[in-house]
Amino acid sequence: MIGNDGTLPFDPQRIAEEILEGVQNPPSDDTPQPEVPKKKSDLKRKTTEEAIEWLKSPSHTCPDKTRIEVYLEKRAAYENSIKHKEDTYKRALETSKRDPRNRSAEDQRASYDRWVAENHKRLNGAVQAAHMDWVTTASKVDVEYHLGIIDLDLDKAVKKVLESREAHTLES
Repeated sequence: MIGNDGTLPFDPQRIAEEILEGVQNPPSDDTPQPEVPKKKSDLKRKTTEEAIEWLKSPSHTCPDKTRIEVYLEKRAAYENSIKHKEDTYKRALETSKRDPRNRSAEDQRASYDRWVAENHKRLNGAVQAAHMDWVTTASKVDVEYHLGIIDLDLDKAVKKVLESREAHTLES
């Protein structure tokens, strides 16, 4: 962003010089480097195990349940709200078709359109509320990130977490 006096808040010449210095004089060999695992598979295994443990840990919103349990519960509630909305629309359409006052297809359509105008916001609001509950209460983004570490197919990842939890329960 250019300031009121027409100057930049940084010195491009200085930045270019620092970049050039870094390229011309790379860090010496005695500069500490981060530890790199010997095999890539070791890193993945460790990360996968950590992700499973994180998913099996208590939820911050429902301490008596694990993160994966809350996630699955809220996902099911969201999916049920969508199904309820779809079923409600279908019933309304059938009702408008069966209503004896609606003699023509235009009357049936007008009756259905009135119903949609009166109920659309409420039904969409319920779906949005269920989705936001899933996102916030179940930490949807964080859970899906950790599931993605385990397997890119989220349903397979959930199955792996649940199987590992059952194996752990049987060992205890």
